Amino acid sequence: MTMESLQALSITEKPDEMTLLYVESALDWLSDNTTLQFDKNNIESLAALPAGAKLFITKYRQITEADSTVASESISGLSQSFNTSNKNALLYDMAQQLLGKYLKNVFSFVPATNKWR
Repeated sequence: MTMESLQALSITEKPDEMTLLYVESALDWLSDNTTLQFDKNNIESLAALPAGAKLFITKYRQITEADSTVASESISGLSQSFNTSNKNALLYDMAQQLLGKYLKNVFSFVPATNKWR
């Protein structure tokens, strides 16, 4: 993927090298975890992605960059508790909301008759 293809997608306001890396990483995540078929080096292929996939790409950076969130805070902010959630779970939840029908199942079923073969 190049900066020109990133600009052509109009996914971000200010494309830079770091944004390009996050977009490529999000596309790799989509390729590994969904049934979507696309070529990340082909602008037409990326432009044909569903709106949910494009929205996931923009949210991917926000989720992966987040360090932690304040879960609770005492009066006057003297004490804070932080939530450091599993980012994979957050990504999967976001993908499930935006890409439900394209998402691969994370569970695999092994019949009892075949488990020892």
